[in-house]
Amino acid sequence: VHYIARRAWSKRIASSLAWRWIKNFYKPFDLVTAPTHAVRDLLEEHGVDNVVVVPNGVDAERFSPRVDHGVVRKLLGIQKNEKIVLVIGRMSEEKNVDVIINAAEKIVSRNKIRFVVTGDGPALEKYEKLVARKNLSKHFLFKGFVQDAELPFYYAACDVMATASTFDTFGLTMLEAMACGKPVVGANALAVAELVEHEKNGFLFKPFDSIDCAEKILCALNASQAEKKKLSREARKTALRYSIKESTDNLLKAYEMVL
Repeated sequence: VHYIARRAWSKRIASSLAWRWIKNFYKPFDLVTAPTHAVRDLLEEHGVDNVVVVPNGVDAERFSPRVDHGVVRKLLGIQKNEKIVLVIGRMSEEKNVDVIINAAEKIVSRNKIRFVVTGDGPALEKYEKLVARKNLSKHFLFKGFVQDAELPFYYAACDVMATASTFDTFGLTMLEAMACGKPVVGANALAVAELVEHEKNGFLFKPFDSIDCAEKILCALNASQAEKKKLSREARKTALRYSIKESTDNLLKAYEMVL
């Protein structure tokens, strides 16, 4: 509702009306599917009934640790001794990319890190200006929209994927990164907290806290080789639990509940 309401009182009214409409919209259905338990709980909290969790699927063959990790580094001119933090997705207000930009300000001075940002959207210009204002331009690469065929190579090139979104209902990009064996650093909210297991396949930070975000990014980047291998292995295992086959089987079971 932040797109249509700016003041706190108007956001409360808009949110209340939106949830009332959502409840009425779903009322006639025998079954409602939600991509995560967090979304199911949110729907049930607002009066939507008959909700079951059916996660989306990730193509674990296309997104894989076997993808060449050198293609994008060469394309972007990033040296082997530079770490890459990947920020991927639609550039909109709810993605909170400014949190990651503020986190970068706290860590780039002592580390050879490049932040590669892919995706287009209404907040892209805002984030580009923030990077320039903080004199971080040499540490950030804004690539805009990336073709679907190129995505696996961006995941393969990075050392860690970071997201500050508190709005994601599923987080397919996180699973795509994990399928490539990459740990995810994310805000401890909604679907992110459901997919990222802290210190196992990635790291969680306090939402909107750029200092905590910076610390967790450094935890991922500065982990020992043994720890990195473990993070990569667990990330891949997480993605495999959401394979297309697993998700399709879950969807068929949902259909069987109402047939």
